[in-house]
Amino acid sequence: MSRSYFPQEFDYPINGLVLKLPMGHRLPIYQAKYLKYDKFLPYIVKRLATGDGVIDVGANCGDTLAAIIPAGPRLRYCAVEPSDNYLKYLEQNIETMRKAFPSVSLTYTKSLIGNSDGLYTLIEKDGTATAVKVKKQDDVSEKSSQALGKTSLTQLVKSQDRQFRLRLLKTDTDGMDWEVIDSGLEIFKEAQPIIFFECDPQNAEAFLAYQSTLEKLNNLGYHNFYIFDNYGEYVCSLNKVSTLVDFMRYCYAQTHRTIHYLDVVACVAEDAALVQSAINEFNSTQL
Repeated sequence: MSRSYFPQEFDYPINGLVLKLPMGHRLPIYQAKYLKYDKFLPYIVKRLATGDGVIDVGANCGDTLAAIIPAGPRLRYCAVEPSDNYLKYLEQNIETMRKAFPSVSLTYTKSLIGNSDGLYTLIEKDGTATAVKVKKQDDVSEKSSQALGKTSLTQLVKSQDRQFRLRLLKTDTDGMDWEVIDSGLEIFKEAQPIIFFECDPQNAEAFLAYQSTLEKLNNLGYHNFYIFDNYGEYVCSLNKVSTLVDFMRYCYAQTHRTIHYLDVVACVAEDAALVQSAINEFNSTQL
């Protein structure tokens, strides 16, 4: 359906910025059908302080950046995207953002974030990219020449200049967000940023991995969790990992799924009022 609607690359407006998206990208379809899809983060960003750092892991073509930069042009942004194809569009769209906001601090890097060994290639479909591990070096063909090793989130943050203070992490990596978070636990222990991540356990092994990651965050002081469904609607807040795991299990076990995955905001107690204020405004705003 998406390819028949968008048979070639096309322009798509987000918050007054006109982005270039590749053929078949489904974001316009989702946002036309689900009015709150991918619309919450600006309500967080507008509440952050000048100079706070934001990292967007899985930046894709820059659609999240286009949504949040107008809400927080005085923040510092770092976009991370491993796909050569999407990076091409991200670079072009970042130039559009810089022209609209000349003073914005915005950098980007081609990286695959995680802490596991080996090389990975990317499978792209409908505007997203999924990392698949290369089993043998011989399997890396010319078509998969962009095979990458993984860089930890801790390494990425430490590669920024000393003034960069991570205040918000957004990660959307098609089922591997638990690993992104695990690779940054050292940073979370120190900086305790707000974390917005996709929770999409696609098999039993991934379910256990997400559960383990949530318990690690809980041990670092992350006791406040705010749940959104995959359509962008706010569901509820929870303060127990066990309850969140039960909810994950319910979604994962549905025979006929009504919720396909969760988006989760995790924060420490000091940020709970900020996040709740953002949710209250989000819920009361007509989109």
